Amino acid sequence: MATFRLSVYGSKLYESLNLKEKINFVNELCNELATALPVASSRLVPKYRYQRDPTTKRLQVILLLEVISTTNTSDMNVVNIIKDLNSLIIHRDMGPLIFMEYTSLLDDNYGLIKVENFWIKYSFIIILFIAGILLVVLLCFIEQRKNPKAETAVAFKFFIGLVNYVLFIMFTIKYSKAAKGLYTASVTIILISTTFNETVAIFLISYYCRPWLKKHYLITTLFTLLSVVDIYSLMILSSKIGNHPNLSAKFSKCMHKWIFWVGLLAFVKKEIPQFVIMLIYYQKSLNLYLVPYLSLLILFIIIVFNAVWRLNQLFNFLLHPRSSSRGSQAEFFHNNDNENTGYETDKEDNAQDIK
Repeated sequence: MATFRLSVYGSKLYESLNLKEKINFVNELCNELATALPVASSRLVPKYRYQRDPTTKRLQVILLLEVISTTNTSDMNVVNIIKDLNSLIIHRDMGPLIFMEYTSLLDDNYGLIKVENFWIKYSFIIILFIAGILLVVLLCFIEQRKNPKAETAVAFKFFIGLVNYVLFIMFTIKYSKAAKGLYTASVTIILISTTFNETVAIFLISYYCRPWLKKHYLITTLFTLLSVVDIYSLMILSSKIGNHPNLSAKFSKCMHKWIFWVGLLAFVKKEIPQFVIMLIYYQKSLNLYLVPYLSLLILFIIIVFNAVWRLNQLFNFLLHPRSSSRGSQAEFFHNNDNENTGYETDKEDNAQDIK
């Protein structure tokens, strides 16, 4: 497989065609390439798929071509065909391509590029990526065994959310322009989710956790800012991980409910649309790239984790409606016997100040 790119004019012309005209365009283009080389036209098989080049400022279309191998030793092999076609395209203005109707629309700055084997090129990095996630899972498991009150699931959720946030921004900047409409949709999702999460986080911290904010200003501010990634970053402040005093906030039942429902809304409005965008991208893209692949992988992990985690929350709530289980997060609904005012933390902190 190899890719080639149309010029700006050729790209605009190609996108203006209907499906039948696009098929005819690619067929005639491949026939002209076979004539110019020369090689049997049956060895240059067009693939009727295309994508926009996300690296160019102006619209340019990338097309896919399959070069068929042969058992005839007197014919050129695949490597030489790709090499010679690349040379012809690069020197388009000095050869026969410039005088032909369709090959004159090729981009001489791009040439013909052989599609690399994605798995051979990136398998080690992908293995390291998966190993890193499994390592975090192991660390969470060890911490949970050492400290049963620790909410390690919250920490893992925030970790995979942070990884997804970074990867999706990278995808949006570099790859989302490969298909029409994906860039705008991706930017919209990032801006809306970021603004919404941060606004809610600032409200919750300032309204429900003012005494805690005064005593633990730096770490509270840090995780409030990190709420752009996931509203559950606030839950790390009450996760009791490592029995650290800075991670032992006592959030009210009302605040737990806020975080639960905002997190569920964010999952429906952000992660699921992101997953759909990645599926559309892979349907339109001609090549596999590392960042989009890792982004799709982490989104799949997030969706599976959220489905299992939230079903577990619902199961515990229905099975033990009056019990409090911090490990299962059932305290979102029944945290304690206090009234649902949101001021329990304020009272406890004020009492400590008096002492």
